[in-house]
Amino acid sequence: LWRARDEEIAAGNRRGAAADLERKQLEADRAELQKAETALDLEAKELEAERARMGVAGFNARATAQENAATDWNARSKVLDAAFQSYEDDRLDWKGRCADRPYREEWEKILQRERK
Repeated sequence: LWRARDEEIAAGNRRGAAADLERKQLEADRAELQKAETALDLEAKELEAERARMGVAGFNARATAQENAATDWNARSKVLDAAFQSYEDDRLDWKGRCADRPYREEWEKILQRERK
């Protein structure tokens, strides 16, 4: 899903503070996911090395701990996916309500008169 978000941002060619903030958040999410993935990969390699040294019971305990860490990572990833989907739904809703409206000069004149 991160890759889909990245491609959408690149394809959208959006500009401005909101787009910059979204890109920064996406990069922060990528860095966090990459950090978690690196840690899990390292843990998996350590488990392989320890399996040769440890008995079955010890290995199973470590494997269960690593599996729990992977499950936690997957759960956090799903939360991030849900947050992104909520953001995307809100953005599409706004676009449907506001962004595609035609500009009418008479509305602008009415708004300027009301402000005075």
